[in-house]
Amino acid sequence: MRPSASRLLHHLIPPSFKPHHPNARYRMPSLPLDTTIHVTPIHSEKRSMFRGHAVRVRSIDEAVLALQHIITQKKGARATHHILAYRISKPSDDNSPATLLEGSDCNGEPPAGKNLLELLRKVDAQDVLLVVTRWYGGVPMGSDRFRAINAMGKEALKLCGFPLIQTMHVTKPKSPPKPVKVIKGAKRGRKRGGSSRDKLLK
Repeated sequence: MRPSASRLLHHLIPPSFKPHHPNARYRMPSLPLDTTIHVTPIHSEKRSMFRGHAVRVRSIDEAVLALQHIITQKKGARATHHILAYRISKPSDDNSPATLLEGSDCNGEPPAGKNLLELLRKVDAQDVLLVVTRWYGGVPMGSDRFRAINAMGKEALKLCGFPLIQTMHVTKPKSPPKPVKVIKGAKRGRKRGGSSRDKLLK
């Protein structure tokens, strides 16, 4: 399957889409009846909140529409970031291999979007849109925010039915003890001419 160039879904949202409008959810087309957005519980950390979303999609158009529905969910329009990644298989018209459309969008949190795309590649998830929403709480989190984003992404994929690869923790063997340097002739006790310690210090 041939991968294609990345496309930013945020840029494909129609200009008429106004997520802050009170009736925004009712002004856009409905999702297909067999499409479900799987949503994780909100995770709070250092006054920031994170929530993962995963939805199976069959085209870029479905992914864009699903993204609009995610943004307009409760509190979604007030979110600081909507980090996303997607992988969508596109069958070819002839006998050539299918094309895999994939991409990511950090949405102001680089490289969080690329990390989510790498997660999708790792579990070979296809025909899925993965979105992690963050509400910034005013307290900088440093690299901890990427850990939280990845955790919410994994949780959303589990809810969507994608099995995750278990990471194996390999315990490194203990290094053998370093040899002790022995100084010949150094004995305990006093001897003529001073102690052995005195001789070593000369």
